[in-house]
Amino acid sequence: MSVVYSLYDALVSINVPDAKAKAVIDAMEREMMDKLATKADLNTFRTEVSGEFKLVRQELASMREALSKDILTVAHDLTHTREFLSRDIKGLTDGFQSLDKKFATKADLAEFGERLTTKLYTVLASSVVLNCTIVFGMLKLLR
Repeated sequence: MSVVYSLYDALVSINVPDAKAKAVIDAMEREMMDKLATKADLNTFRTEVSGEFKLVRQELASMREALSKDILTVAHDLTHTREFLSRDIKGLTDGFQSLDKKFATKADLAEFGERLTTKLYTVLASSVVLNCTIVFGMLKLLR
């Protein structure tokens, strides 16, 4: 606070009235107390910030651990899905190979295609009839 006393002496030496010099010093001290941080203020701040950083580090570590577990789970699921799809593809491939062996001629294949087409048309027609029945039934209910 020697700066404050030096300023007071300087003000008094240039004929500033004693009361006004004290008022200037008091205002300056209030301003300094509001605007400037003391070493104790900085130490308190440092302690608070250090604690906050520690909490953030802990949260990041737990998030990292949870994310690692999630990644392992997804990798495991993908492995199972890949194995499942590989088996399906192998089954389809084997099925197509057995179809190649089953149909000795193009005529056999054409006949199979006609029978398959007939069955598909039958299923489609049944589906249309069923849908129409449902729609007409709903219309009757709405009237």
